[in-house]
Amino acid sequence: MLGLAASAATATSIGGWNPSRLQSLLMWFRFNHGIVLDGEGDVIKWTNQHNISRTHGDVHVEQDGGALTSPIQNADGSIEFDHTANSLRFKSGGSNTELNLGAFSMYWRIKFKVTDTISSEDLAEKDGNNFFKIVSPTATRTKVGGTRADWTHSEIQEGTKITVGFERNSSGTMQSYVDGVAGEVDEEEGNVDIGTTLDLTQFGKPVNNSFWYTVVICNNALTTDERSLLNSYLDNL
Repeated sequence: MLGLAASAATATSIGGWNPSRLQSLLMWFRFNHGIVLDGEGDVIKWTNQHNISRTHGDVHVEQDGGALTSPIQNADGSIEFDHTANSLRFKSGGSNTELNLGAFSMYWRIKFKVTDTISSEDLAEKDGNNFFKIVSPTATRTKVGGTRADWTHSEIQEGTKITVGFERNSSGTMQSYVDGVAGEVDEEEGNVDIGTTLDLTQFGKPVNNSFWYTVVICNNALTTDERSLLNSYLDNL
């Protein structure tokens, strides 16, 4: 189990603005960086590109290279989850680990196959009580320690890159974003005290084919300026 406490350090920028400048950055699974393939082209590791968080045990994600369990890498650099059993498991060194998030931000740059219809696409999960998913082209859902919240969004277009975000601030208020626009949360939902952590063990599993470009995880909610900068950066991938 891995508790993720805040770091006072600030990462160094690489070129122009990128996620390394986020004060609370924990993990940056960067587009076309740190991806390890086996001989058949299956993704067996995606290395976290944020050096500071390696003091927490060099957390990365792995899979076993199986034809059904491992995603693949496409010519455009994206990682494609192309089977319902695909996932990437959080590891610390060679051992399975668990992320336990109080206040947090998680952002994905992602695309879904144009011929599919989004349906219950798990982006990160541990079990039925801890997950964040895109339920449909117009809805996202989470459970944090078993407490559910649902958001309604403008329609996501399959075949088009989108940025999906999920945040919880120190007061426990949660929000889901699609392309920088906050969703409308169901009445009396969207708040879980940070004493109840969101526990995650993996990325995936998909129902339909999805193409992953970048994932950013922080241990705090973003400021308005940070959110704008991050969305602009992801928009250009």
